[in-house]
Amino acid sequence: MSSVIFSDYIHFTTDEVTKVAGYPTCSNLKNCRKELAALFSTVDCTIPEAKTHGHAFLTYTDLQWLAKVNIAALVAAPTLPGDLI
Repeated sequence: MSSVIFSDYIHFTTDEVTKVAGYPTCSNLKNCRKELAALFSTVDCTIPEAKTHGHAFLTYTDLQWLAKVNIAALVAAPTLPGDLI
């Protein structure tokens, strides 16, 4: 079990992320982005533009983020966010 723990409140397992043996293909990278976005979406985010997607915005390019349903603005990631919770 691969577990990532950011604090007492933010943790998840990376077992859901598909492992790739050898060199990753473009398809592998796209799949990885989707899987990581699903994990990051479980971490609450107080930035209003993230809406209910948690921290999934970290895995997308600006164009990919804006193409999502009900998303009309980019999320400006804070440069000095402070505590994680």
